[in-house]
Amino acid sequence: MFDIIAQFAPKKQAKKMKHVVILFVIAISAILSPKIATAQTADEIVQKHINAIGGLEKWEKVNSVIIKGSVSQHGMEMPVKVTKLQGKGMKFEYSMGEMKGFALFTDKDGWAYNSYSGKQPQEMPQEIVKQKLEHLDAQGVLIDYKKKGHSVSFDGIENQQGTACYRLIVKTAAGNVHIMYIDTVNYYCLKMVEKVISNGEENEQSTIYGNYQKIAEGILFPMLMDVGSGPVVVSSVEINKPIPEDFFLPNLPGSGK
Repeated sequence: MFDIIAQFAPKKQAKKMKHVVILFVIAISAILSPKIATAQTADEIVQKHINAIGGLEKWEKVNSVIIKGSVSQHGMEMPVKVTKLQGKGMKFEYSMGEMKGFALFTDKDGWAYNSYSGKQPQEMPQEIVKQKLEHLDAQGVLIDYKKKGHSVSFDGIENQQGTACYRLIVKTAAGNVHIMYIDTVNYYCLKMVEKVISNGEENEQSTIYGNYQKIAEGILFPMLMDVGSGPVVVSSVEINKPIPEDFFLPNLPGSGK
């Protein structure tokens, strides 16, 4: 979800913040034999992953999520906030000094704004809006993935920074491809790679996740995320707080309109 930072940061900050974002790595060394690789199916890995982060029943109850944190880069702290309402909208807000900005998506449109580049929010191309549809999912792509129209296949075991991980290929209903690396020991998702469009070019965006912690609802959430240019430290996660749908209108920060 935090890949939006890289795509819609202010132009003056774009090079510095190009790969700054959020969605997972905790390194645990493990060496698995070929027998272990063939013993697991994609469904079994997904089920164990979901059980490890709180269980299907608890995650199915998630309808909204509000994530607050900060990005640390070049000695500066940038407060960030991500708000999701299941299937309805997602809004990413950030600030740095006097600069404020946001990127938001609904199932119909998308808008981006930062105070350095213009006075009014700019509508995003439909190509990007369609690409971001699965980001409206507050539960994540693996929760009830078949019901959501996604497919998952097991693609072997691969080492990620010294940790043996199951490599899952997720093809979403929107036509996007995510490669997810699931730790073979604790079944946390340690890394996700997805193709993103930035400035008209297709790029691979990698997000590393770590420091999973259990929150009040009994689910586990990664409190540390990194895309290589600076860590995103999550300070709070709120689940199922009421969010009006008009929250996802492209209003200027602090203006209410």
